[in-house]
Order: sequence, then C-alpha cells, then structure tokens
Amino acid sequence: MDTETPNIQFSPSPGSRERQLRRQFNNPLFPQQHQRITQSLVDQARKEDLAEFQQFVQQFETLLDEMATLEGRVDTQVILDLKERIDRLYDLFACFEFEQAPYKQALVTLYESLMNAIRGNAGDDALALAELNKEHQAHALHLQLLEYKLVCDLLRDDSPIDETDLIPTLLSEEPESVQVAMSLFDPEQQNVIREQAARIMEGLALTDQVTNQVKFAFEAMYQP
Repeated sequence: MDTETPNIQFSPSPGSRERQLRRQFNNPLFPQQHQRITQSLVDQARKEDLAEFQQFVQQFETLLDEMATLEGRVDTQVILDLKERIDRLYDLFACFEFEQAPYKQALVTLYESLMNAIRGNAGDDALALAELNKEHQAHALHLQLLEYKLVCDLLRDDSPIDETDLIPTLLSEEPESVQVAMSLFDPEQQNVIREQAARIMEGLALTDQVTNQVKFAFEAMYQP
C-alpha cells in the first residue's frame, strides 16, 4: 500500500528498518501509534541501515581475504564454517536495495566453490553426496525466497516487523510477496494469520478503507 506523502522523505533504496517505516506511514492497516512516523525516525532507520551495509562490506572483504589464502585440501569443518558465514552474509545483503549485483554473484560463486570442495572431500560416499544434493536444493529455494524483500525482513533475527505489525504488513504488500511469505508459516500459523487479517478487513470495511490492493493481498493469503 502506497501511503507516502511529501511530508516524509524516504530514500529510494531503503534497508529493512526504513522499509518497515515506509509500510507503516499513515497506513490505516496499522495501529494508529505505529502510523505516526516522523522524519527523525526515518533518518535514524536509514542511518542504521547504511551502517549495516558498511558492516556487510567489511565482513565480505574479510571473507574474500581468508578464502584467498586457502591452499590445497582444506579441512571439511573449515569449509563448513566458511559456508555458514557466506549464508549469513547473503541473508543480510538480500535485505538491501542498494546496488547488489556484484556482491550477489560473488557470494553465489563462493558458495558453489565451497560446495564443490565438500563434494570432493565426500569422495564416493553415496549417502553424503545425496545429503549434499538435498542441501543444495534447499539452498536454491532459500535464495529464491530472498528475492522478496518482505521475506528478507521477516527472516531477520532482528526483524523490524513485530508480532503486532505482521498482519498489517502482509496486507500492505503485493499479492505475490504475500503468497511467498505465507509459505514461511506452518498451516496452523497460516490459519491464525488469515483469521486476524479477516478481522482487520472487517474493521476497514466499516470505514470504507478497503482498497483493491488490500483485497488482493488478503486473497493471496489463501493461495497455495
């Protein structure tokens, strides 16, 4: 839902924190106290997002330096630790809307090189290779999910989307993003989300504030 007005200046490429404030701003889906967004709140969120991006760049460069020093056959545990760091960095960088292409390709390439090294260490162990293939498929699915900023924001350990704002946030998004985000929840959680969303929709209907976009987002909650 586009609720921005000239009173607040949002950046064109926000991170998770600023993006959530943009969702909340003057948005009737959210509790009134969460709709009241000031420029100072936006500026602080942007500052924290930019600091996080700079931290990502530093960690990324450190990782590159460490991998450049690897020689010969490397212990599997060392490789696994590096792969875990790559996964964390990818999860973090996916939240940014800054120019990402070089980092994205580099992280994917680093991940694939480590997976090849793990396969090499596995040798002819059919069970180990089968588990690696299964992990690779799950990883590919995870990367597809991270193409959606809503998913990135929800999966963060320090997600700016708290429990109170979850349903309003979902109803504020494009249907495709909502449908993908619903896959993060188990069936019981999905039912709770739909029930709470229906109550919000009923409240909005009383004030004639149910837009087509909100209707489409609500319908997407029921899509498989």
